[in-house]
Amino acid sequence: RLRTDLLLGAAILHDVGRTAELGAAPTFRPTDEGKLLGHVHLGLRLIEERASALAADVRAELLHAVASHHDARAARTAEASVLYHANQLDAVAATRPVEQ
Repeated sequence: RLRTDLLLGAAILHDVGRTAELGAAPTFRPTDEGKLLGHVHLGLRLIEERASALAADVRAELLHAVASHHDARAARTAEASVLYHANQLDAVAATRPVEQ
């Protein structure tokens, strides 16, 4: 069974690293750190800095889901796998042409 609380938290946070990867509007150019580390690593750092109140096992599962949201083979939990596939579906939908 899926832990919906964990999955929802991971879904909300999986791209939080974009806030550190990209600079301010209107250009949203990659920051120097963003170019080197990418949004996944930066997001993990942000989550680790702020998730100390979570139980260690829950924090680890949340970090794992976020860390593996671009790599299906890396997903070791059902929640991480579901997040990966949801992210893929979103990417397909976002790039699909819309007929006028």
